Amino acid sequence: MLRGVTGATDDGQAAGVAATGVDSAREAGETIGQLSRSSAEIGEVVKLITAIAAIDRISGIIGQVNEHSTTIAAAVEEQTATTAEMSRNIGEAATGSGEIAQNVSGVATAAQVTSAGVAEAQQTAGHLEEMSRELQGIVDQFQLTRR
Repeated sequence: MLRGVTGATDDGQAAGVAATGVDSAREAGETIGQLSRSSAEIGEVVKLITAIAAIDRISGIIGQVNEHSTTIAAAVEEQTATTAEMSRNIGEAATGSGEIAQNVSGVATAAQVTSAGVAEAQQTAGHLEEMSRELQGIVDQFQLTRR
């Protein structure tokens, strides 16, 4: 009987070992399932990290675009001010040119008047010279008769 008990005990141990093996296999399957779920979760986390890194790069590029836009806006504002100043200067130059043209016209008119005055003075000088000769002739006759 001892042998039967021992055999039963051996059979019980074998059944226990078999049950433990089944439990271990079930636990291994569960562990593999958990690992698979963990791997999937890690994959999702990696995707999120990659997305966050891409968003950070996009944010940096947007910041650079904003800086360039600000620089361009300042340059456009400066160019607008320069163009306005040039326009004002051109207007003043046009006004100055008009005034110069009026002055030149005035000088030309004055030159014509002066030229006419000089011609009249020359004519008058010619008459005076003629009158002077006539007077000299009269004086010369008067002196001859008086002698």
